[in-house]
Amino acid sequence: LASSRNSPACARVGSQGVDLHNLPSATGKLAVQVALLDASCAVAASVRSGSGLDPARRQSLGLARDGSLLVVVGLGRNSKSGEAVLRPAVLQLLHEELGIHGYPETHNEGRLRVPGVELRRFMSGKAILNSG
Repeated sequence: LASSRNSPACARVGSQGVDLHNLPSATGKLAVQVALLDASCAVAASVRSGSGLDPARRQSLGLARDGSLLVVVGLGRNSKSGEAVLRPAVLQLLHEELGIHGYPETHNEGRLRVPGVELRRFMSGKAILNSG
């Protein structure tokens, strides 16, 4: 994951979350898996140390203030079909492959939210449904 917009082939992470714009769905799904691991490990380490995540570290992981992972999937306006491609692919990954609850935000359907409790379930291994 990258923290700048220098490479169109990388997911970018910032205050709006993990931005998957312009990524093919397979690459976007991989970026979400990396983001889940990064965020889960960082949250677990902060819980163990009792220190919590400082705002800059939280933002660098794509986490909202409430600990939710934010994933910008867009609305599909730039896809060849004009329909969302990343949103259904990422939701399928979360729900069917990883057993994690994630949902489109009501005020911004181009952004998904994975609640902090789901990150903790993911890290504990309890969320994995289909490993193959």
